[in-house]
Amino acid sequence: MGRFAGSLVLLALAVVLLPKASAATIDVSGCTVAAVQGGIDSATNGDTVRLPRGCSATWSSTVSIPNTKWIVLDGNGSIVTRAISGEATLISIRVSASAAGATRVTNFVFSGGATGSGYKGRYIIVNAPASGGRFRIDHNEFGNAGSWIHLDVHGCCGLIDNNTFTMQNGGEVIHNNGYGHGNSAGWSYEVKPGSEDAVYIEDNEFYNIISGNPAYFRGGSAVQNYYGARVVFRYNYCKSCQIDVHGTAGFIGGRWWEIYENTFDFYPNTNQDKIVQLRGGSGVVFNNTTVNRHLLAGNGPGIIMYEDDSGSYPQLYQVGRGKDQSSFPAYIWDNDPRVPVGSSSSALIQEGRDYFRTPPSYNYVPYVYPHPLQGEDGPRPNAPSNLGVLPD
Repeated sequence: MGRFAGSLVLLALAVVLLPKASAATIDVSGCTVAAVQGGIDSATNGDTVRLPRGCSATWSSTVSIPNTKWIVLDGNGSIVTRAISGEATLISIRVSASAAGATRVTNFVFSGGATGSGYKGRYIIVNAPASGGRFRIDHNEFGNAGSWIHLDVHGCCGLIDNNTFTMQNGGEVIHNNGYGHGNSAGWSYEVKPGSEDAVYIEDNEFYNIISGNPAYFRGGSAVQNYYGARVVFRYNYCKSCQIDVHGTAGFIGGRWWEIYENTFDFYPNTNQDKIVQLRGGSGVVFNNTTVNRHLLAGNGPGIIMYEDDSGSYPQLYQVGRGKDQSSFPAYIWDNDPRVPVGSSSSALIQEGRDYFRTPPSYNYVPYVYPHPLQGEDGPRPNAPSNLGVLPD
């Protein structure tokens, strides 16, 4: 190879190995909505928009990251308090994810909630293409949000990792909305078990602060899955809360779930009947454990499947259904032996048909852990193309 061609090859390798060389860090002047939005508007792909370290502000409007760019929004330890406005729908950060690169929101402390009834507010909303926009929400603290949902995800796919979520007396921390209300598209696609095509929730801590004698957990959920959503929930710590997959009951149920290697803990005198509640779709549940069971007020929580609606078998979106409503059983195995597994809708969800307490009959290999997005801020650029050999 000629010396010029060799230089071109070295140049190509340098571009691949140093993907962030041209990325900039934009330090905004303050942590007001106007200052942060100005930094985002001036950023280009791969840039980091960084708030002043540990600053504090109350936001009454929304910071938005468009899908035309992928950037890192670094809170740098800033505290964002959400203004309370009765029944209004309030959003702190809206991320429109790009399929070209991973947009990241990291290192914020979110506080404040909403008054009134219903789940009106959101700290973060992520809108991703159903075909696979990429995002990462990591290393944030989500404070008790009252009647808020902390994090609302629409579409696929991305990573939620190393966050701390706090709710009180029940709540719904993450809503995984899949293809959206009224959209059954998620049920017409093949699902590849163990693939990256899901919303990954890993290495987080969830706290449902409860009280009373006994202290009922009030259905507090780390994640609720709807509308053909696909979720992988793994290596998380959950205190007095559950994982929930919605089924029919007037909705389009969650499509696919992989729930494994999680730890479930309990506050003293907790009255909690389930740690995993499966009302729709299919998937795998394995290697989950419980600690401090002696603190429980009752017999202890289970992994429970049931169908919201009655009628003939099979119901739409029920547990044990797959693509185009075909049979696709769930598999549940090697969990804490003290955790009961069963169906409370035995006429519609039956062991040996809709679920099995064994490893899958197909070849299942969990996706690489930790998720690759934990090790990168965005995609690496392609190496130069059309390289030729120059004459000596």
